Amino acid sequence: MSVRATTAVAVAVALLHAEASIAKAPPGRYTLDADTAQDIVTGLRWQRATPAGKLDAAGAKAYCQGLSLGGYSTGWRLPNLRELVSLVDRRATIPAIDATAFPGTKSDMYWSATPHAAKQGLMWGLAFNHGDSYFQQPDYPAWVRCVR
Repeated sequence: MSVRATTAVAVAVALLHAEASIAKAPPGRYTLDADTAQDIVTGLRWQRATPAGKLDAAGAKAYCQGLSLGGYSTGWRLPNLRELVSLVDRRATIPAIDATAFPGTKSDMYWSATPHAAKQGLMWGLAFNHGDSYFQQPDYPAWVRCVR
């Protein structure tokens, strides 16, 4: 990889981390029903509950693609890192998320669909203990929250 490409990747990763460090999802940002939360800012509809067990990255993607929830039987997917970061509420910790909108969120890593740009084969995830992003091997067991 050229120096220019390596620098571009480093800048992109730094921006993702900077975005995560200032992300805030204010109270009242979500329209809630029993199973889903619609973000009134982004328009994204999120799965409210965390599924019962951890999955590897491929299992998380398959779980979301097969999800039928809140009257929606298609269109569910694993969120990208930017979308997942939008759920972070820095005023809350352990977990750093609106606990009313997303009850039972684990203070642990959740998968994103975003591959690491510079480290081939690794995937990004977000830990809701403090809302920090991490990369991991795709066979690592982590939690999942689907979006549409």
